[in-house]
Amino acid sequence: MPNSNDEVIIALRSVEEDCTEHEGMVCKQRTYASIFNLLTGEVLLAEELLSNEFKFEGVEVVKLV
Repeated sequence: MPNSNDEVIIALRSVEEDCTEHEGMVCKQRTYASIFNLLTGEVLLAEELLSNEFKFEGVEVVKLV
């Protein structure tokens, strides 16, 4: 996370279920996020569901001024 001296980390976990290789493939997708302190191991945000429909593969942090 910005301004954390690389100590606070956000982790994403994506899940895909029931994926098949036939035409018109439909998968159930979910993404979970957690935030923790890399040095202490303290969990700042326990794993939380972000989306029941989409698979996120990255995070963008925007600074509002």
